[in-house]
Amino acid sequence: MKNRFYAIFLSRQRELIIAHFCFLLTTNYLYQTIIDDNMKNVLIINGNPKTESYCKELANAYERGAKSSKAKVKRIEIGALKFNPNLKEGYNEIMPLEKDLQKAQEDIKWADHIVFIYPIWWGYLPAVTKGFFDRIFVPRFAFSYRRNPTWEKWFQDDNLKSSFISDGLLTPKTGRVIATSGGPRWFYDFLLSGAPNLVVKNLIFRFCGIKAKSMHVGWVERSKERRKWGLRKVKALGKKLK
Repeated sequence: MKNRFYAIFLSRQRELIIAHFCFLLTTNYLYQTIIDDNMKNVLIINGNPKTESYCKELANAYERGAKSSKAKVKRIEIGALKFNPNLKEGYNEIMPLEKDLQKAQEDIKWADHIVFIYPIWWGYLPAVTKGFFDRIFVPRFAFSYRRNPTWEKWFQDDNLKSSFISDGLLTPKTGRVIATSGGPRWFYDFLLSGAPNLVVKNLIFRFCGIKAKSMHVGWVERSKERRKWGLRKVKALGKKLK
């Protein structure tokens, strides 16, 4: 009698194991199908103007991860672009875009997910990288100001009638902002409240409709282990397309 119950128990266990295995196969197939159907176009912007840099290594790592998930990847190396980074008249007079900037705008339109990697120099972006955003994220391409009827009652000057609320024109793109620094991350987090990444993530990306997340790799000039950790982390983010 015991042998009979034991045989029935083993039979049921085998059935459960087979059913569980089939479930895993089916789930994996459906997940892969969803990933393939929603394959992202990823644009990686390297904001370090140097020819060779740790930022470029991070860009390579993210690209490898993204391609392993069958994403389509394009790159922009800001240091290789030919353009005038000086926004002479602000946005009162839009400067004609050079060919490299026209191509960059087309790449931004193409992308579903934008990865921006940059070094913190003097507490902010390299000058040419800041100039890149000044020149390329222009009104009617990246954002537009919303008219405010309440303000219009009080101000006669057309320049003051627009509110500070913008409509981001790059919605529904997502983004990832990755900063590197020679100093420790805690210095920027606690003493500067994470200012460099917050400015890029909120006042540039989110202002233009891009929902972005950020990360910071510090001690890149002093710690080889930290550099290796950053490369592993960024490759993993690329694989997840985050």
